[in-house]
Amino acid sequence: MTPKSLYEFDKIKVTFEPHFLDSSGNEDGGMDANILQNPADPDATYREKAGKQHRGYVANVIEASGKNGSIIEDYQYEQNTHSDSQFLKETLDSMEKQAETVTVVTDGAYSGTQNEELAAEKKCTPCHHKPYRAGSRGHHG
Repeated sequence: MTPKSLYEFDKIKVTFEPHFLDSSGNEDGGMDANILQNPADPDATYREKAGKQHRGYVANVIEASGKNGSIIEDYQYEQNTHSDSQFLKETLDSMEKQAETVTVVTDGAYSGTQNEELAAEKKCTPCHHKPYRAGSRGHHG
């Protein structure tokens, strides 16, 4: 086989191999983040979140708001296995301690003792809310 053929064979192999029996004859227990999702995009990953299956990537937007409006200050884009809590930790790690207390509004997936403590060190007050979902009833804010 030529090097190009070996490369193509390896892509096909890693795409289909996880969906078959392993060498001991046991069936795979299901999807795994390490299973190749798309041969054209080998960095795309898989995870289940809130009972739903997600493939690809995940993004986080950092927006500052005030009485004159809001502006997107930064964004984060990672493999789908990157958790919301990790996004918040990285954002807090990169922040300097604030002169005045700042409210950080997130949904509950960003919470956690480590993030709460880090936010306090940076003079940030976390405010976790239930995100609005299309078709849901009631006010979420």
